Amino acid sequence: MIDVVVRWMRRSRQDGSGADPVAGFWGWWRERGAAAVAAALDTGRVDRVADLVGPRVAAIDPELTWELAPGASSRHALVVSADGDPALRRTARRWLHGAPEPDELWSFHDLRPPGAVEATLDVVGVHVDLGEVTVAGERHGSALDVVVHHPGFPGLEEDARRRVTFRALDAALGEQLVELWLGTVATSDEPPPGGRPLSELPALLAPVVADAAPDGEMGWALLHGTTESGPAIAIARNRLSPVQAPLLSQVATVVLPFTDRTAAGLPEERTQDALQALEDGLIAAVGHHGMLLATETCGGTRWLHFAVDPEGPGAELLRSGVADWPQGEATVDVTDDPQWEAVGHLRG
Repeated sequence: MIDVVVRWMRRSRQDGSGADPVAGFWGWWRERGAAAVAAALDTGRVDRVADLVGPRVAAIDPELTWELAPGASSRHALVVSADGDPALRRTARRWLHGAPEPDELWSFHDLRPPGAVEATLDVVGVHVDLGEVTVAGERHGSALDVVVHHPGFPGLEEDARRRVTFRALDAALGEQLVELWLGTVATSDEPPPGGRPLSELPALLAPVVADAAPDGEMGWALLHGTTESGPAIAIARNRLSPVQAPLLSQVATVVLPFTDRTAAGLPEERTQDALQALEDGLIAAVGHHGMLLATETCGGTRWLHFAVDPEGPGAELLRSGVADWPQGEATVDVTDDPQWEAVGHLRG
C-alpha cells in the first residue's frame, strides 16, 4: 500500500520579497523541513505534512503538484511534478536541480516514478484500486495508444477520470515513460477488447521502446513529403517530447537558404556537405545549452530546429555560428515553446 499526499494549491507565486522561491524551499528543507516532514510522517500527521510542504511548493508555482511516497532506495520520496503541463516542466526541473543528494531517508523527483500497481490511490477525493484498472494498447508508429478502464469511471466527471487515468499510468510506467512513449490516451466505461491488467502495461510498451530506442539510445526518423515548393526531406528525433529536456523551453530555428541546388530544390552534393558541416559545428558550439530536434529541407532552404535554454547562450551561439553562411542570409528565429510545437508536425 502506498500513501500518497497530493495538493493542488492556488496561492500567489511570490511572497513580495523578490526572493527565489526555489532557493527558499531548499533553504527551509535543509535547515528544518526534512526533519519536520519525516517526524510528521512517522507520527501519521498527514495534515501536518500538507501544511508544511504545500504552501512552499505553491510559492514556486501554484499549478505544481506534489506528493510523498516510499522511495525505491530511500525511506521517503518527495515528488514535485508539472503533472503533464509542459509549461511547468522547466520550473519542476529547476526545483529538482536545487535538491540535496539523496540519502537513506529522502530522495527527490520532478517526474513521478513507477509505483505499486496493487495500491489504492486517493486522487481528487476518489479512492482508486489500481488492481481494478485494465488497459488495452495498440501500436501507432513509435508510440503506444492506450484505452484505460476502471469500474468507477461511469460515476466520474471527465476531469477526475483523466486524473485517475494518468495517475494509474504513472504508477505502472512512471511519468517519464508515459509522457515519452504513450500516444493517445482514451478512457472507457466498459472493459476494452483485449484489456489486460495495469501491471502488464510495461510488457505492452517494451517492444515499442526497443524498436524506437535500440540500446537505450533515442533514434532518428527519416521523413519524406511533397509541398508546393517541391519534395521535402526531414530528419527528426523519435517522439520529440519535451520531457526529454525540460529546461530547453525555447525553440530556435536556424533558416539556411542555399543557391547550389537541384531542380527539385534540394542541395547539390557540395552544398549538402557544407550544410552537414555547419550543422555539426552548431551542435558542438551549443553543447549542453541546446539540442538539435529536427532538420527540414525543401525549396532551396534548410531549417535546423534546436531546443535551447532561455537562460543560456544557446540562441546567440547559433546566431554567431551561421553569420558567415555564404549562400544567403541565414537567420535564427527564437520562440518560447515548452511544448516544442514548432516540430509537432514531425512527431512519430
